[in-house]
Order: sequence, then structure tokens, then C-alpha cells
Amino acid sequence: MKRSLTFLWIILFLSSCVNNNASSLYINGDKLDPIDIDVELDDSIRTDLSKVIQKSLSYKSLTNEEKSLLINYLHTLDGNLKKKVLASINNSKKIYSKDSIRYFFNTNDKNKDLLIKLSLERTQRSDLIFNENGVYVDQDLLNKPVGNFCNSYSNDQRQYLEKIIFQSQTGSEDEVLVIFGDEYENYVNGLKKFYPEASYSRVNNKMYDDLISKSLGIYESKNRKSKLQRLDLNSEIKFTPRKKQDIKKIYVILEYEDAKTLIPILKNYVLDFPIFASTDMLYKIGDPKKIIDYEGVYLPLSNVTINNLMLKDFKNINVEEIFDKYILGELLMQERLYASGISRAEVSSDLSIINYDQYECNEREFILGKVASN
Repeated sequence: MKRSLTFLWIILFLSSCVNNNASSLYINGDKLDPIDIDVELDDSIRTDLSKVIQKSLSYKSLTNEEKSLLINYLHTLDGNLKKKVLASINNSKKIYSKDSIRYFFNTNDKNKDLLIKLSLERTQRSDLIFNENGVYVDQDLLNKPVGNFCNSYSNDQRQYLEKIIFQSQTGSEDEVLVIFGDEYENYVNGLKKFYPEASYSRVNNKMYDDLISKSLGIYESKNRKSKLQRLDLNSEIKFTPRKKQDIKKIYVILEYEDAKTLIPILKNYVLDFPIFASTDMLYKIGDPKKIIDYEGVYLPLSNVTINNLMLKDFKNINVEEIFDKYILGELLMQERLYASGISRAEVSSDLSIINYDQYECNEREFILGKVASN
């Protein structure tokens, strides 16, 4: 069976984008266009090539066999993709032509340990020097800007989610329900100023079922059923939940302790419109299998990253530490580029696509993924 390389690339990078009955989803405001390819490939070649393309765009070292495969099929790639792959090949040559790269950082012991572990995972030698003159790295990697990023990872992902949820071309803010925990009150107060027509439900106790029922208008349906049942005690009235018709999207901003119970209950009521969530609800998970409790929820992560997280073997760590490692990996890539004389580059990381810029702010382009069982 043969499939075009168009299909290959869509599966590789763009399958994380979703369409639903409420709106078309966009990445950074630009709808992703199909890629035009003139040839078809055998499935075995397609699979191997997809992995090599991903590896190349992540600026990972390629074997001679992988380089040969990529060069042989370079002519089949569409102009934009070919340009990105060629840039990654040329920049990687500059990076890996060096026997070693020296890094200077100013950070705490925990980040030092993670940076050392990351450097040991690479084939290229890394000389890490920690002193007060190095690049400052805050201990709070998720909520503070790192390196040349002007926004924190948390702020970047929230801005991306807000764009999809509240600024859809076909939807409106009054179709959105935001469910949030006390920890995010300040952030949600800002949302209320920008999107006052949306509905907001605060989780301040453990009565999750009641909260969801009231927020979706199901509570009123239950009450009507009870009243009707009292009028005719001899008949059993079947209750079918009816949700508020104006709600089309749900945005969940919760810690794991609340999300692990609320999300499964929410899915019992919500089957016909999307549930979006920030990665905050992942951080305290210690068992990767628990991520599947969020099945069907959309996150600002690629499907590849979500699946890789679920397959990880956690050893006395939680997901937050893995995210810290991802962010420090992005910082190492930044310093590796600059040390190699590369001032600008687009690189795929575990968390996003990053446009590195030595003279301006680094910027992220997120991909929307869906938690699903394999």
C-alpha cells in the first residue's frame, strides 16, 4: 500500500491539529495548509522517512544512513518543508563540526543536576561552567522566562489556548465555560476582564458532580425530573441529562488533585464539544498511566509528546520534573546554536516549535494534541 508524502508529513507534524463542530482550530492564527507532494512512497519508507524528518527538525545528530535517506527523498518535499529541512541539515553541520561546546550558567543545584544529565545524553562533548557570570536560570522553570524567551512557558501556552478557545473565527466567548481552581484565581481574573461574556466556575470544594451539573445546567434538569416524579409516584421517569445549549467549549485550569476526579466526571456529561486544558493538571502525576484519565482532552502538546509521556518509566519523579528537563533542553539548544554562529533557527522541541533569535525574543509555536489510548 502506498501513500503520498503529503500524508506522511501531515501525520508527522499536523495530525495534532483538530477540527470540531464548533470551529476550525488554528496554530498561531494561521490555518495549516496541506503540503503538495508529487510522489507516492511505500509504507516502510514513509515510516522511516517521517522519523528522520522529525529528528532532523529537532536538530538531533543523524546517522550516515539517516542522512542518505533524507537526501535521497529531499526532492519530494514541498518548498516550505524542504527549506526547513535544508536549514536544519546545514545548521546541524555547524553544530556537530565542533568537538565540544562550552556553556555558562548561573542556577540552583537542582537545575545544575538536570543540565549535567542532559549534556551526558548527547554524543557531543559539553563543558558546563556554573558561575555568577553565566546565563541566569530561575528555579521556577515553568513560570519564569528562560534564556532568550520573553515569556514563561506557562504564559506562552495560555496565550495559545486563549487564542483557540476565545478568538475562534466561528465561535464567541459566551460559548466558553472556564473551570478553574483557587490556585489560578489571579490568572482567571485577567480572563474575566478580557472575556466577560464567558461562564466561569470555581472549584472550591470536592463536590465535583454538583459543580459540573450546575455549570452545564444539568442540575436544573435533575430538579425537574424529581418534581415530575413526585407528581406520579407510580411511574419511573427516565432522566436524560440536557446540557446548556450555549456552551460549546470548556477550558479547564486545575491542579492534578482536582483534575484527576473532575475530568472523568466531566466527560460523562460532555461528548459533543471539546475540552481544553493547560498542562498544569499533568505536573503532579507520578504514574504515566494516569495521564489516560484525561482521554479526549486537548492539550498544547503534540500527540507524539503526549504518547511519549505516557510511555515513560517514572522513577521517583513526576511530570513537572520532565517538563523542567524539556525546558532546560531548549535552553541548551539555544546556547548550542549561538556558540555555533547561528543567530536564528526554527527547531522542534518536545514542547513546541521554537523560533530562536539571538537578537530578539524566542517565540513558540504550539501544536494541539489529544490524550488518547494507543
